[in-house]
Amino acid sequence: ALLTAAKALVRDLPSSSELSRSAVSWMPNEASPGCVLCGLPWGLVRRRHHCRTCGVLICRHCSVFQKVPSRVRQCSRCAGGTPLQWNSSVI
Repeated sequence: ALLTAAKALVRDLPSSSELSRSAVSWMPNEASPGCVLCGLPWGLVRRRHHCRTCGVLICRHCSVFQKVPSRVRQCSRCAGGTPLQWNSSVI
């Protein structure tokens, strides 16, 4: 139920250029009990990371390092050109 609510905080953006022009706010650690992309829960081995492009909480397996312009962690959706942005007004 909590993971479903966390996924409801995320919405698709029309273009990555709009996202890059806006300030990215990070999803609070408490907003999702697991990775927003794969749904696996956080634990001692699975740690939280924030995508530096869209701000959502992701696990290591759902993230990649990109050179945009320096080496930063991105979620696999942003790295693939379909960025996400969580809706902070819902929390």
